[in-house]
Amino acid sequence: MVPAVQGQPRQFTFVRLPTDCDAPIDPQIGFDLGGNEDSLPALLAPMFKMKEGTSLDAQTVAAHMAMRFNEMKNSNQQQIGEDKEIPDVTDPDALMEAGSQTPGGPSLQDLEENTKGGVCEAWPLATPSKDNGWIGVKLYIDEVGALRKRPRNSRAEALANATGQIGVSIYGDAYVGRVKMTSKWGDESNRDFDLSELKHDSAWVKAARAEREGRLEGKQNPYGEPEKMEQKFPFGKDEGGRYSWTQTKEDVEVRVLKGIPEGKTAKRRIVVSYDGGLSLIVKVDGEIVLKLLSLYDRVTPDECSWTVEKGELVVTLEKVTHYSWVELTLPETSGED
Repeated sequence: MVPAVQGQPRQFTFVRLPTDCDAPIDPQIGFDLGGNEDSLPALLAPMFKMKEGTSLDAQTVAAHMAMRFNEMKNSNQQQIGEDKEIPDVTDPDALMEAGSQTPGGPSLQDLEENTKGGVCEAWPLATPSKDNGWIGVKLYIDEVGALRKRPRNSRAEALANATGQIGVSIYGDAYVGRVKMTSKWGDESNRDFDLSELKHDSAWVKAARAEREGRLEGKQNPYGEPEKMEQKFPFGKDEGGRYSWTQTKEDVEVRVLKGIPEGKTAKRRIVVSYDGGLSLIVKVDGEIVLKLLSLYDRVTPDECSWTVEKGELVVTLEKVTHYSWVELTLPETSGED
């Protein structure tokens, strides 16, 4: 939780998406720092500070710097000087030395010094516009998370994917917050963002996806095809060990691990219902074994199925919309019994 700032009573809510899929998504409270800008980058920067005894990964930094140099070489040799030789992109030492003297990037030592206290990047998920009342939603992430070799955050990537940003890689814990643009000069003020708004059919998600798809329709990417990266899907289990879940782009598999009978008559004793595609309820002999009242997104009951495997009930939920789910249920209304 972000600590309170003395003398600044105005509060707003935002959400934390931990990298660990078994850790709960939790609400946070922020405090307006005053001025005419988004307060979250400053509030969250300390959350991304470097731990004692750790450092940036030199090979990863070198790889990123190599990409930067290649971009500069391909776009305009003038940016690094006509007479300056492009360093060997396979040589980390050459890249580090060149980086300290070139707009292509700082040295490894400079990067470590500038980022050890934490640097927060505000990644736009929904851009403020006249159509949405000048309201934006941002993902707040560790600016050098990849260089610190933090694990990828599949839940944050799933949310970005739902807004139409396909193939985005996000490293480390992430936060989601809302801002309102308050002037034509780009001044911003923080607004509340709630857990329920993580759902893919939230108005802001659908509007962001439609706006982004509209801009890209019929246009070619001027930068070429993005790097193909394996998509990671969130997964998890409940703390009581009653169930676990995994997913693909098309469906979600829920394994009920407790209370499931075995034997030839097991299937006759089990009833699985979906409440029109909004919930998952499992009963054995008329008694509720698992009740998830608010699935993260809607499923198609007629295409869902289940089977019993070695004392476990395996339920396959067919997604209506083929986007990666951030979580199995909405955090504040999971309705688990």
